[in-house]
Order: sequence, then C-alpha cells, then structure tokens
Amino acid sequence: MVTVAVSGDGTLTEGSPYTLTCTVSGHQSLMATVTYQWSSSLQGQTDGMNYTFNPIDRDDNGTYTCQVTISSPLLNSDIIVEQDSTKIQVTGIVYDFI
Repeated sequence: MVTVAVSGDGTLTEGSPYTLTCTVSGHQSLMATVTYQWSSSLQGQTDGMNYTFNPIDRDDNGTYTCQVTISSPLLNSDIIVEQDSTKIQVTGIVYDFI
C-alpha cells in the first residue's frame, strides 16, 4: 500500500521561510520513480517533495495539495497516483498549521 502525507516543518513565524514536505511510503520495494506535483491557489517555490514560502505571510492562506505519481516496471499497471492536502490558516499575525 502506498501512502502520501503532507506536513510542516515546525513553528510558523510571519516573515520567515516555511516549508511543507510531501512524504510517500510503501513504494520502496517497487524500484519506483516518484514524481511530485503541488497545487494551490497561490504560488510558492517547489522542489520535488518540498513547497517553500520565503517568507510566509497572510497571503499564503489556503489549501496545499501534493499529488504523487509512482511508476515502476514491477507494477501490473504503469502508474499509481496518491495525494494528500493540508491547510494553512492565518489568524492575525499568528499562524496555525492544520
């Protein structure tokens, strides 16, 4: 079974860099190629499994989704696609990671 999870990297501080990370498990035995695709209503910088805000601010409110595509010569089908989402919500100058 392949699972995907999106998580943050600790405390959200206005004006500081912040990174969301998309992790995938259950594919190691498949000799797989993993491709990450992030989607949101806003623009951040993506680097494969990471989505970085530099800096994070109130305009970054929203839902961020990581979609993972896994392909392997060992699978009966060519591609497995899984996804997970997280929401960043700003309340005043305090940020909550939900």
